[in-house]
Amino acid sequence: MNEKLTNLLENQQLTTIKTRNINEEEKHRKQLILQQYGELSDDGDENVAQYNSGASVVKNTNAESVAMAEKLKREKMKQNVEEKRERDKQERENQKQKAQDRKDAEKKRTQKGEKRR
Repeated sequence: MNEKLTNLLENQQLTTIKTRNINEEEKHRKQLILQQYGELSDDGDENVAQYNSGASVVKNTNAESVAMAEKLKREKMKQNVEEKRERDKQERENQKQKAQDRKDAEKKRTQKGEKRR
């Protein structure tokens, strides 16, 4: 067990970081980048405020369009439910009327039959 751990530790220690040769152009580029970010950190809040104010000019229309689509969908569903209620109500009234008509017709037939006797 100890041998395995020793071997693992030795293998890990053998791994080294290769040093990279940086030429003058890369040093200059790195220095420019550091200066640019150094300027940002010096001004700090002013740059952040300018960035945020610039972002507020562009409006997020995607959220609005999704909300509007949902609203329209809900309104359409409400309208469909209301129409279905009206149709169902009308159908129930029609069924009641037909049942009443059948009862009246049956009553007339029975009255005719009784008169003939």
